[in-house]
Amino acid sequence: MSSVTFNRNRIKLKKLLGIRARLAVLAVLLVAPLMFDRIRSLEDTRARQIAAASEEYANITQHSADTQREVISSVETMLKSAAYIRASGGIGRSCEILRASLPSNLPWIRSIMIASRDGLVQCSTLNMQVGLNLSDREYFRKAQTTRDFVFSDYLFGKTNGRPMMMAAYPVAAINPEEDSVVVAGINIDWLSKIMSNLGGRPGISSLLVDSAGVVIAAPSDQTSMIGRPLDSVPLMAAVAEKALTSDAPTGTLSFTASDGSRRAISFSRISGTQSRLIVSIDEATVTNAINREIRTAYL
Repeated sequence: MSSVTFNRNRIKLKKLLGIRARLAVLAVLLVAPLMFDRIRSLEDTRARQIAAASEEYANITQHSADTQREVISSVETMLKSAAYIRASGGIGRSCEILRASLPSNLPWIRSIMIASRDGLVQCSTLNMQVGLNLSDREYFRKAQTTRDFVFSDYLFGKTNGRPMMMAAYPVAAINPEEDSVVVAGINIDWLSKIMSNLGGRPGISSLLVDSAGVVIAAPSDQTSMIGRPLDSVPLMAAVAEKALTSDAPTGTLSFTASDGSRRAISFSRISGTQSRLIVSIDEATVTNAINREIRTAYL
C-alpha cells in the first residue's frame, strides 16, 4: 500500500514539475527577446551618448581655442602698434606713448616693454622692469632671428618670479634699420579664466599646454596641474607625445588611461603660438547613468 502511494505521489510530482518547467521555459521564451532588445537599445543609447559628448566637447574645445586665439591676436596687435610707434619716433617719444596707451580692456597683458638689441629694457609700462636684461630668454632671441611675432613657453618672471608667458615682436619687421624688440608679459591667470566653460564637468579634463608639454592654463577646478609636464599627468601621459607632435591644427584621439578607463581627447593648436588646448573625456563617467541602466537590465 505504501509503495502504491509513493508511486502516485512521484507521478504527481513529475507532472507538477513538468508543468512548472514548461511554464518557466515559456516565460523565458517570451521575456528573453524583450530583455535582449532592451539591452541592445541601451547599448545603442550609450554609443550615441558617447558620440554626442565627444562632438559637444570637440565644439567647446574649438570655441575655447578660438577665444584663446583672439587673446593672442590682441597681444600681437598691441605689440605691432608699439613697434610702429617705435619705428617712427625716438625712444623717448615712443616710451611716453607706450606708457599711456596700454588699454584697460586687455587685462591679460601685464606689461609692455621696449628692449634694445642687447636685451636691455629701455622703457616699460611698469617702472620696475626698466633695466632688466632679456637677452638670455629664448623667445627674445627667436624674435630677433625670425623677425616675426613670437610667443614663449611657460616661464617665470624676472621681477617677481611668478609663472607667466611672454610675447615679442621685433621693430626690424617694420623698419630693418631698427633693432629694438617690443615685449609683452602675459597674465596666464586670464588664460585660465577663458577656459571656465570647460570646468566643473565630471569626467572632463581641460588643459592648455605649451610646445614643451607644460600645462600653462586650466579651469579653476584643475589649476593644480598648472606648471606640470603633460607626461606627468597620469590620465594624459599616454597621449602626450601624439597630441604635442601632431602637425594637424585640430584632432581627436582615443586611448586607455593608466587607470584602465577608456578616454577620448580633442586637441586644437592656438595659432600664433606652439600651444595646444587639450580636452580629455572619460567615457565611463560621462555615460555613468546609462551604464547603471545597462547593468540593471543584465541583472
